[in-house]
Amino acid sequence: MIRGRYLPMPAVALIDILSRVADGAGDLAAQGYLYDPDDLPGWRSISVEVAAELATLVAECWECRRGPSGLARHWLNRQEVKYYRALPTWTCPCGKVYKPIGEPGSDQEFYEAADDGLPGGQVGVIRVNSKGKVTRSDKCPGCGQPFAATIALQLAVPMQYAAPSKARARPAARKTPAKTTAGAADDSQPTLF
Repeated sequence: MIRGRYLPMPAVALIDILSRVADGAGDLAAQGYLYDPDDLPGWRSISVEVAAELATLVAECWECRRGPSGLARHWLNRQEVKYYRALPTWTCPCGKVYKPIGEPGSDQEFYEAADDGLPGGQVGVIRVNSKGKVTRSDKCPGCGQPFAATIALQLAVPMQYAAPSKARARPAARKTPAKTTAGAADDSQPTLF
């Protein structure tokens, strides 16, 4: 083992960064991230890109230096932002641009596309039942056309709408005679059952 006092200062900083990266990677692995479950035990390793991202976070962020959980949380947040920015946009014929989350033919949620590439506020949904039929399709705020109909036209894929569910007719409430007191009907008090 090399004593820290004999190492030049940049080497000590490098060892500190590498140990924090290893601790952060261990925390992410404990949460089920980073490693491929098909890797053989003992041969698991993280990619060079992930190690570089973790090292950059440790070097730049004060919160990431406080412990492995802060580093893991910061890295996961960055991965989530990358994922949402990578989602494709969809343009309605009226010119509005949305970020749909979900696949056509299944449930989809539509969000306004923000300038930074992230989804903004939710503007509508398409719900599909287990038979692949549309049960709900909100309308585009720009043109008022249902999202499902517009996507069906653009992709030339028929989207079938499910038949509206029939409301069950409720049986009529039974009328019961009011309770009597000494043979006379008392209409001043309601009957409770």
